[in-house]
Amino acid sequence: MIDLKLFALRVGILILTLPFLILITAVADGFVGWYLHRTGGERESGFIYHRAKRGLAWKRAWRAAGVTRAQER
Repeated sequence: MIDLKLFALRVGILILTLPFLILITAVADGFVGWYLHRTGGERESGFIYHRAKRGLAWKRAWRAAGVTRAQER
């Protein structure tokens, strides 16, 4: 009899915590979606554009200075 009560208590606690677990899952899913939108390829963000532009500027500067890949190493 005690085993059945303990089992029922544990099942009841599990059922009562399900909304909280669903909320945590929804928040985590929202953060993942936000991160993918920010860094992914759906729409190019300004951060990615400016980082790429800066990288290309360094590459052009090295080429203008006459530095080749063999000289870099």
